[in-house]
Amino acid sequence: MNQIYSSIPRLILGRTSTVFRKQSVRSLETGPKGTYIAKHIPAFVQLEEGKKYSWCKCGLSKKQPFCDGAHKTTDMKPLRFRAEATKKVLLCQCKQTNNQPYCDFTHVSVMFQTAGKRVGKMFGK
Repeated sequence: MNQIYSSIPRLILGRTSTVFRKQSVRSLETGPKGTYIAKHIPAFVQLEEGKKYSWCKCGLSKKQPFCDGAHKTTDMKPLRFRAEATKKVLLCQCKQTNNQPYCDFTHVSVMFQTAGKRVGKMFGK
């Protein structure tokens, strides 16, 4: 996520001053599978044996890699799974993996594809 600062005019002691506040801005970039790319790197998380998890499939959740209900504006549903063992795993955040919810390093090729698109746009292609 990119962070920008927006100015907010405020009336303080009869004078207008500018107060800066941090805002988060997401680029809604779509991948080859048509889902939004939350991040180009996987999340290294600790899963607990027997615990149920909901992995975000749409890429819109602000609690990546897990679901926060943001998919309700789409036709997608989260992937619900139960951890088979307590261990640390890489969960996909680019949403292009063929081994959902686990990272299969597809994000590497996705990074090159999206970078290529950006360069093409810069040169009018």
